[in-house]
Amino acid sequence: MNSPGVLDLAHPNAPGTVQTIGRLLGNGTVNIGTNRSWNVAVGSLDVDQGLVNGPGSLDLTGAVVLSFTTSTVRAPMNIVAAATIPANVTVPATDTLTLLSGTIDEPITNSGLIRTGGTVTLNGLLTTNTGSVLRVGGAVGSPVLTVANSFTNNGLIELTSTSNANSSMT
Repeated sequence: MNSPGVLDLAHPNAPGTVQTIGRLLGNGTVNIGTNRSWNVAVGSLDVDQGLVNGPGSLDLTGAVVLSFTTSTVRAPMNIVAAATIPANVTVPATDTLTLLSGTIDEPITNSGLIRTGGTVTLNGLLTTNTGSVLRVGGAVGSPVLTVANSFTNNGLIELTSTSNANSSMT
């Protein structure tokens, strides 16, 4: 499916969860409303050219290949271990990557803001540039961030909480 238009999951009559299976090439806009999610279960999702907006979440729940940039995916993401990202993840200085749960095996270079909530594991090499922020918390849930490889922090690490929950990083 190639979607050059607008898929409005923020509309009051939109279902709480929309599930898609197969190859999706998104060069249009997907708006995901509050308390709603876009569930991509299997296949490929190429949103390098489109725009995916929150505040609802983009949920990769199966064997999904995701091609994206942080300037095209503005919605919080839940990523299962079966999902793959075929390229390095780069967060430019003006962008934000919000991860609510999941694992990213690919290298990440952060010059902007990475926010985590829930349980997030970064297995690839993490590079934090001067001026970058790695925020554990600041999103819903009891955030736990695990960075599998050692890294040198050249930016700021924030442990925050939006509720009475604890934040942790290992």
